[in-house]
Amino acid sequence: MLLLCSSEQLLQTLLGAPGSGFPWCQCVSYDCKCSPYSLTLANVTKARTTTTTCFDVVYRGCDTSLACCRGMLDAVDKLSLETTASCATTKSYITKVTVDGKTHFSWNTLSHATPSGGTGYELKIYNLGMSNASLPGSQVCVYSQRPCLDTSDLLLDNGRGGSHEARHYAGNASAP
Repeated sequence: MLLLCSSEQLLQTLLGAPGSGFPWCQCVSYDCKCSPYSLTLANVTKARTTTTTCFDVVYRGCDTSLACCRGMLDAVDKLSLETTASCATTKSYITKVTVDGKTHFSWNTLSHATPSGGTGYELKIYNLGMSNASLPGSQVCVYSQRPCLDTSDLLLDNGRGGSHEARHYAGNASAP
């Protein structure tokens, strides 16, 4: 899932996630054409007690006549991945986040009530300070430990046959 929240117009892009309600930011308009980026799983490296899961940020383009598209080309300050309780109930399950190989200290795990009455979880990475000039081609890596060792723990199964695509959003408001 990819969602883009613009601080100017609070617009978002939502690629079907029935039931979960992800993402949980307060946006007022949904438009799937606004998202110029996608996340692809680049690699997973497992050691005895830790796992490193890396994603490549890919520019896929968007309709520049849309204000939300132009906003996301100008500034992206946060990225959020929909995750599971195994990774988000305690922040220590995720030990580190890197952006382009450099430790990124502005991140947190959060839980939210879902529309169905359940609980949803996310890993939010903020204060990125990036734009279309710097975000595409970037790599974001998440370092995790038990009980968050598998891709199926880090990425909530999106109901597409266990493909564990990265459901995420990117936004240009810096608030955690």
